[in-house]
Amino acid sequence: MEINWTLSEPTSKTDLDYAEKQFNVTFPKEYSELVLNYNFAYAKPNCVCVNGRERVFERLLSINESDRTNIFNFSEIVSENCGKNLIAFGSDPFGNYWCFDYNNGNDEPVIVYYDHESAFEYEDYEPQFVCSSFRELLDSITESQEE
Repeated sequence: MEINWTLSEPTSKTDLDYAEKQFNVTFPKEYSELVLNYNFAYAKPNCVCVNGRERVFERLLSINESDRTNIFNFSEIVSENCGKNLIAFGSDPFGNYWCFDYNNGNDEPVIVYYDHESAFEYEDYEPQFVCSSFRELLDSITESQEE
């Protein structure tokens, strides 16, 4: 299904390179291409099934450090709360985050869903595995099936 990305904010290859350097990673190619064209954009459709439950992928977080809602601020919060080195790249409308998890040692990070309420409620909280790649995440975004 084709995703329409709207209300994006400008960014540059310099901003992307800076983010990769700060996190000491290479982002997936699909993510890099997407964020260079649609930084901080909203997705439509925006639903992803995670462990049998529909979740919302509302928007990409900005890679511009000067923007308030950026990957740097939220990655720090997520990593501190769950004790893992995660990079938050997207959000839902409820304060939860879609994250790259590079902890598996592969060049291609897996995608996990960070539920902020569960993270604060459970001391041993583990973000939910979503899929094995960013491409797989994009391919799984659909219209809502709930009524």
